[in-house]
Amino acid sequence: KKIAFLFFLLIIGYGCTKKDVFEQHSEFNGQVVGINTYGGSNNESLNAVKTTLDGGYITVGHTQSSDADILDKSNESYDYWVVRFNADDEILWNKTFGGSDDDRAQDVLVLEDGSFLITGFSRSADTDVSENAGNYDFWLIKIDAEGNLLWEQSFGFSGVDQSYVLL
Repeated sequence: KKIAFLFFLLIIGYGCTKKDVFEQHSEFNGQVVGINTYGGSNNESLNAVKTTLDGGYITVGHTQSSDADILDKSNESYDYWVVRFNADDEILWNKTFGGSDDDRAQDVLVLEDGSFLITGFSRSADTDVSENAGNYDFWLIKIDAEGNLLWEQSFGFSGVDQSYVLL
């Protein structure tokens, strides 16, 4: 039993060496290539980023701003904020979704047809949000590759219902 246990530790140790980790990620040399700032004069947060089918990426979160980079919002409530970049880190588009209350995106799923599912939570029951059962509801939206809202759905009851991660 002692020999089997030592053999097991040897196999585990061999499979998890630092050398393997560094060889897999050797392209990173610890240097910052660039820093960009996006948003407006109020609060913003990006909570998830995913690679898109074209090699770019999409980020989701929430914004309270209605100025600077945020062009499609007119009030200071929090709304879902979605920003899509190309492979050269240039913004293709950025859009907000929500209503007149607190709406915050938490995660995004890239679908095979190039569209996106975005999850989070909402207190709104107007504009983009068709209904709210009370307090926060789990709010799911689907947008196309250009950021156009295809559909939305709220799920919840009178308490707090919040979604954070899509699988």
